[in-house]
Amino acid sequence: MHPQHGYIFVLDAEGDQVLSTEAALFQLLHEQGEVSFQWWLDAMPSVYCRVRAIGDVIVVEFGLEGLTSRERSLIGEALLEYVRSEREHVVAFVYDPEGVTEDCDMDAHFVRGEILDWRRPDVGFPDVLVVRESVQFRLKNAPSNVERVSVDGLVVMKWRQPG
Repeated sequence: MHPQHGYIFVLDAEGDQVLSTEAALFQLLHEQGEVSFQWWLDAMPSVYCRVRAIGDVIVVEFGLEGLTSRERSLIGEALLEYVRSEREHVVAFVYDPEGVTEDCDMDAHFVRGEILDWRRPDVGFPDVLVVRESVQFRLKNAPSNVERVSVDGLVVMKWRQPG
């Protein structure tokens, strides 16, 4: 929703803005299983959002391109806080502002339960990865320079630069 005008802009297949209501946005998600829209935090530039329904799992993606490092950090912190507050509903949270995991099939890993081999040279590790403790076994081969901290049923993993 636009902070000044209160508008919701759904993005069509070509990426064009279509003025919408919240009810229409949810109806699109229900009918099509996917909806893209713009999201604003205060006066920041808009953030691209895509919500997809895969069975009983809702996948939410944010495009952080065009934002400053500070804006990306603020959004990352806000989303991480939300994940912590809604931990019983979260399977995983991937914070990857640089896009190093862009080519990874995260649906296969977190939705369908496949093991992702983090040791492959073409698989990058995000800045922050949060998973339920119950699925952390899928991350047993994460790089050695990933710091792991368990907090209230979640495992928070942060990438540390080697060396």
